[in-house]
Amino acid sequence: MLVAIPPVANHLTGLRPLWTQALPRAVLHPLARAGLLDLWLLFDLLAASGVLGALAVVALARGARLLATTMLALVAALSLATLLTGTATHALWYGTAYTAAAALAYHRRP
Repeated sequence: MLVAIPPVANHLTGLRPLWTQALPRAVLHPLARAGLLDLWLLFDLLAASGVLGALAVVALARGARLLATTMLALVAALSLATLLTGTATHALWYGTAYTAAAALAYHRRP
């Protein structure tokens, strides 16, 4: 349930990327020059739409606790890191929810 609430709210307010608008140009330009900007945008939209959260839930249900925890922690860390720029406030909800979900997934009994 924790990983479903932020994407639903994001969909209801118009699906927005989580991290791209918070990227400093010093990071954005090398990503574009290396040809990785498309991959970054895809990863960002997969997280914003809830697909990565859903994949983590599936991984957890199939017994891949470490994979699920890693996926949730990655989305949480990137979301909370964007708060340092002060731009993507909706990332706070993803960061908080995914951090809690990662902790629950990590401590889940098999």
